Amino acid sequence: MTTDDPTTLSARDLQRRLASGSLQVVAVVEAHLARIRERDGTIAAWAHVAEREAMTVARALDRKGPGGGLFGLPLGLKDVIDTRGMPTAYGS
Repeated sequence: MTTDDPTTLSARDLQRRLASGSLQVVAVVEAHLARIRERDGTIAAWAHVAEREAMTVARALDRKGPGGGLFGLPLGLKDVIDTRGMPTAYGS
């Protein structure tokens, strides 16, 4: 089964599509941000979502062109990891 929804693809499938240029990083980020907005009111999984920063990086990566490895894959960090410019709550 194939899908056009990046939130349902495995990391491997996302990586393949991003590397081939058949999927843009902006589309991946927009889809994941929409999913977070849709669901997080119910599940409260996110302490902080850096939407503007994510979109800025996504646009820059799309301008750069496809890359290898983890290029363009979405990433979430647990709030026990100190990250500049983002809150760190240490799970409390």
